[in-house]
Amino acid sequence: MHAGTSVSLAKERQTLAAARASCQAMGESCAPARKRALCWSLNEASAGQREGRAMSLILFLILLVVSGLVVGALARLLLLGPDPMGIGATILLGLAGSFIAGLFSWFVLHRHGAGLLLSVLFSMLVLWLRRRSLERRGL
Repeated sequence: MHAGTSVSLAKERQTLAAARASCQAMGESCAPARKRALCWSLNEASAGQREGRAMSLILFLILLVVSGLVVGALARLLLLGPDPMGIGATILLGLAGSFIAGLFSWFVLHRHGAGLLLSVLFSMLVLWLRRRSLERRGL
């Protein structure tokens, strides 16, 4: 959870507690008006959070594509030989290598995250396996 999200949740809880306290102090006559105001402020806050989540998802996808491109390009550069691949295949190569490296890091090394070196090494392994399978088919 982001620090900004926890701060906004804390503010919402404080607002809710203050509205409850004032309604209890003044009696039940102000409860409907307070509830409407509180619901309106909570709806506005959640709309802002939804917009922030959408932007963070788009940013995540852009960074995912860029990191896949970088890792895949490094793997193709370090493993000499012809690779008739487009940019999309290079991105997928980098993402596959990063994913396998993350699993290796988690289950074998007991670490949280693979890092660039492991990602490039596993991308090179995937690329080598791809070349071997294409050679066997005669392509």
